[in-house]
Amino acid sequence: MNFPGHASFTKLYAHTFRIIPWSLQEIEDLKEQIKNQGTSVEVDGMAPDITELLRQIREQYEQMVLKNRDETESWYKAKVQRLSFRHSCEFTVIAECKCF
Repeated sequence: MNFPGHASFTKLYAHTFRIIPWSLQEIEDLKEQIKNQGTSVEVDGMAPDITELLRQIREQYEQMVLKNRDETESWYKAKVQRLSFRHSCEFTVIAECKCF
């Protein structure tokens, strides 16, 4: 990168922003060193405990199942009770009609 005032620009901003004026060859050399070293990242203790997560999901699912079962059972009982009452009323009306 050559433009008028390049040296003074680099000195001024290198001090201000801590920019190091690297040459392209130096950058390529550093990239090659990094590529040859390889990268190793250890994540011990950082990975989520899948077993615990699955246990929590299962527990939530089972709670939803129990809640839905209870709600469905209550709805069914109320429906049967209404139908039974309606049936008994209609039976009573029919029985009274036969008497006359």
